[in-house]
Amino acid sequence: MALEDGQWVMRGLKWNDPDRIKTWKELISYVNEVGFLPLFANGIKGFSAEEHVSPKYWWTGITEEDP
Repeated sequence: MALEDGQWVMRGLKWNDPDRIKTWKELISYVNEVGFLPLFANGIKGFSAEEHVSPKYWWTGITEEDP
């Protein structure tokens, strides 16, 4: 997550990226696979949930797709 022009912006993969995590179930599976996963991007590239989800699917209220 980055602060740009006074607004918080989520980073992540493009909608059509085949590596994108698409559901909360996929996110849980990925966390179980790697053992630990920070929510937001950090100093280790690719080591956050934020970087594996499309920014348009954060906190949408769509329970099947919202991580």
